[in-house]
Amino acid sequence: MSNLQASKNAQDTAATPEDFLRVLGELDADVIAEILALHPTVTDLEVAAMVLTGDSDILGKIGQSQTGVIAEIVDILADDDEEEPRRT
Repeated sequence: MSNLQASKNAQDTAATPEDFLRVLGELDADVIAEILALHPTVTDLEVAAMVLTGDSDILGKIGQSQTGVIAEIVDILADDDEEEPRRT
């Protein structure tokens, strides 16, 4: 198995709490639990992170769409951002 293939297979595995920290940064335990219940892959987390940072135009180029688990992750994280108090 090539390194590229091994890397792709690792991205298609179920995401762990450590993957959340690496890809999305610090999150509330309740948010992590809610997203883990969706059984996302590492790729799902990475694509959701791209969408949240405004890089969603790249999704078409890589053949991904913002549907299913990815859309649900984006919704959960967007709701979480709205609930945080604004810092001034």
